[in-house]
Amino acid sequence: MARSISAGSSTLRLAVSGAGTPFLDGYSTASAAFVITFLTDMPGWQIGLFTSLYFVGFSTGSIAFGALADRFGRRGLFVYSMLAMTAASLLPAVHTEFLPTFAALLASRLITGFLLGGDYPVGQALVTELTPRESQSRSLTFLMYGWYVGAIFAVLLYVPFSFFGLPWQAFFWIEAAAALLLFAGRIGVPESPSWRGEKKERSIELRQKKQNEPGLMQSLAGSTGRSFLFCSVFWLCQTIPATVLMLYSTKILTDLIGSGNAFVQVLLLYACFFAGVLPAAWGPFVRHPKRVLVGTFIAMGAALLLITVLKGAGTPLITGGAFILFALAYGLQTPLDFVVPNLLFPERVRARLVGSLTTISRIGTMAAAFVFPMLAEHVPVTALFAAGAFILFFGAFYSYRYAPADHELR
Repeated sequence: MARSISAGSSTLRLAVSGAGTPFLDGYSTASAAFVITFLTDMPGWQIGLFTSLYFVGFSTGSIAFGALADRFGRRGLFVYSMLAMTAASLLPAVHTEFLPTFAALLASRLITGFLLGGDYPVGQALVTELTPRESQSRSLTFLMYGWYVGAIFAVLLYVPFSFFGLPWQAFFWIEAAAALLLFAGRIGVPESPSWRGEKKERSIELRQKKQNEPGLMQSLAGSTGRSFLFCSVFWLCQTIPATVLMLYSTKILTDLIGSGNAFVQVLLLYACFFAGVLPAAWGPFVRHPKRVLVGTFIAMGAALLLITVLKGAGTPLITGGAFILFALAYGLQTPLDFVVPNLLFPERVRARLVGSLTTISRIGTMAAAFVFPMLAEHVPVTALFAAGAFILFFGAFYSYRYAPADHELR
């Protein structure tokens, strides 16, 4: 059996260092919205490039790093990606004849997206394989905390930036400092013994046995393929409706709190998500992940259905309450994005498959964000919300029918 980090303090340090990647992803995602407000002279096509290149890099890195980690090991990528991240985050401070500020900004977004997207499957695989079995779900849930903490941190930074008139490049300086701290904290993380293998498994007999094991494509034809299909459907059923609601969150929050202040709205949005994710690492939420998955799909679907039914008739308080219900349920479900795949996929293809899932999720997000604004010009908003509710209820049915039993996800 693979060795694991048994000491509680070591497990916590590993989880914290692994949560650094979601922290930087959340920070980068949220801070980008505020960086754009500082760059008032950027035309629309430049803003589009600034936003989209991050997701392009993220999707590419998820697949590339996953394959490299399964072949060459997890630790090197896990540690030195943060050193490269530090350098990439400092690029916007560069301004030379050969690398003007805008080009440096785009290069930084593309490279940081590539590195963070790549580090997601590597970090999740390493945390899973170095953590005792009984603590794996809780440790993987802790990684999701990092995303919301990073996003809220970026939003709160907007206050001193605006008050003191700090340059927009400082957002990237802070990102570089965080990446450098993570690099220092990850140096002591060992290689995954599950990947490296015990010495006795290096015997000729077992090496020959491993050579006869099916490859990635053959694995997808069996139970691993069914698990991959389930995770893909589960992630897309979660991502697409969430994108629909986020497009209209501004109006809902404006009606609820009586303010159109973007800072207050974004802070409230992430606070609701974070409040939902907080209990995910404790008690029944760890013991019964399948129930949590099905229940949160139903809660999110009911929230969208309520907004659909009450559109134009419900009070802002009721509509806002439905929105908060959706946000809390969404926050509670998102840790399962990390827990379910990493506990289902075999170690030898774990990083590759998690990387592929991450790419599918990001492509789904980009596609939904691109398609729904165009649909909104020709289709009533109530129809879009009803479609989102249908997808969520389908996710609940699919999860009830095909999700592994609770004991397989603990």
